Amino acid sequence: MPPGLMTLEFSEENGKTTIVNRWEYPTESDLDLMLEMGAIDGLTEVWDRLQSYLTQLKTMEK
Repeated sequence: MPPGLMTLEFSEENGKTTIVNRWEYPTESDLDLMLEMGAIDGLTEVWDRLQSYLTQLKTMEK
């Protein structure tokens, strides 16, 4: 897997949190390799699971 720099930015507005997930790669070929390896599908699954978990927690609080 090529090296990359991941940055997570959390912000809150009106009681809602937004997360911006940014990956940077030193070369375009490194980025292309990550895309070919299915990085977008993998990250989408991670964020979907987090959303599901947070929804469960919110439901349990009620």
